[in-house]
Amino acid sequence: MTPLSPRLLKGGLVRMDPGSGRVLGAIALQYNPDTLTRTLQVQASSAGDRPEALRLKGAAIGLERSGSP
Repeated sequence: MTPLSPRLLKGGLVRMDPGSGRVLGAIALQYNPDTLTRTLQVQASSAGDRPEALRLKGAAIGLERSGSP
């Protein structure tokens, strides 16, 4: 790696059979962690006029973006 090239990390996504644990497929990824950002947004449940603490209607919504900071 030259001093001008970005630092790259490797990762992947693996699809597995839940019963046997057998790997059904895999996707290899390579990314630059200096330009990758991740944002999570909570899906809060609305209870009319009164907000209820820690009442969620689903999993957090994730947004991952790769590009210039």
